[in-house]
Amino acid sequence: MQLADVVSRTVRGETQYGRAKRLYGFLHPPEVRGQQFYENVQMLNGLRKCIEEHGIDVPKATLQAVSHTLWMQRPLTDEYLEYAASDVLLIHALYNHFIENKFIDLATLPSQSMRYVSIWRNNQPKSDDIYAGHPLLPLGILREPSSPTAECIHCKRTLSQDAISSKKCSNCWVCRAITIIIELCAFEF
Repeated sequence: MQLADVVSRTVRGETQYGRAKRLYGFLHPPEVRGQQFYENVQMLNGLRKCIEEHGIDVPKATLQAVSHTLWMQRPLTDEYLEYAASDVLLIHALYNHFIENKFIDLATLPSQSMRYVSIWRNNQPKSDDIYAGHPLLPLGILREPSSPTAECIHCKRTLSQDAISSKKCSNCWVCRAITIIIELCAFEF
């Protein structure tokens, strides 16, 4: 659903400025402004934010929140079971909305989804791995990497050369942004 949401933004009329503005909540604005290299970096929405942004009318009760740190505890409490059930209803409503508005391209979405899930096929990202656990769509998902390619030194993904910020540091643009955030946070403390 996140991929369909990202693709729908252009169809809904989001401009490059609007896309960049989304990044301001996460990235350092001076880093993003005027950098055409960030034009392929996309901020991902969570399910509830996506529902809100698309203006889908759902009962307020389905928009409750729970602490995601307790999902692995069993048995799940009634609160968590209700939350999971509400997620199913929200996903169904969002899927129907995407189908009705032709935001899902069945010619490209399966290959994009495969690229997205295959990033973590060997290991799920660890919560303390800032280069894997962030709200940015990894590069090389919406478009398949083209030649020549290079490997990012942080996320270890093979990407098109234009996704790498410079030959000297070999970061992809997403990992470059994360590195700058880390540096800014270290400077502030």
